Amino acid sequence: MLRTLLCDENNRFLVIEDPSQISEIVQRKDRHLWLDLEQPTLAEFSMIQEEFNLHPLAIEDAMARHQRPKVDQYESFYLVVFYAVTSEEPDKAEAAPTTYSRKNARFVTSSSDGHEAQVNGA
Repeated sequence: MLRTLLCDENNRFLVIEDPSQISEIVQRKDRHLWLDLEQPTLAEFSMIQEEFNLHPLAIEDAMARHQRPKVDQYESFYLVVFYAVTSEEPDKAEAAPTTYSRKNARFVTSSSDGHEAQVNGA
């Protein structure tokens, strides 16, 4: 599933329905874009690589499950791999799906595999 949210030059939030607009949107420095992918397909990864002009190794890392947390610096963006932790009950913590983010001054993308992993007590 793909969700795209734009904060435009007037600080309004708009949902972007057509992902092919992304490459034009990120050219403007007064606009900020968040793209969230849940269980992304190969076609969606190909689309974001093209629209954001991402390095093939960053896409390869984003597609691989069970990456270790890390930050990779590329010429025009960073690839950040991290795990989010949530707890609904004080004695029960869960690790949220792995999230991969590519971020620069104008856009952030995130993706998850849609699965939650259990974390046993500390």
